[in-house]
Amino acid sequence: MEWALDFEPYDDIQHLLADGTLKHDNPAFAVARQAVNLGFGSLSNRQRHIYDTIIAPALAGLALEEGQGTLPQAA
Repeated sequence: MEWALDFEPYDDIQHLLADGTLKHDNPAFAVARQAVNLGFGSLSNRQRHIYDTIIAPALAGLALEEGQGTLPQAA
C-alpha cells in the first residue's frame, strides 16, 4: 500500500518559523505543530482560537505572498 502524505502544512509552518512569524517559545508554534501532527480536530477550544487568530492569518499571508492563490482551510 502506498501512502500519500501532505507535507505542505509542515513546510509552511517551517517557513513561518524561518521568517520569525512563529517562534519556538510561543504557544502558537506548539499549536501549529499539533495541528500538523495530530490534525485540527485534536485542538482544544483555546488552541483553535490561537490557530484562528494567529496561525491561519499567517498561513493566508504566506499563501498570498507565494502566489498560491488559495487560502488555507482548517482541517
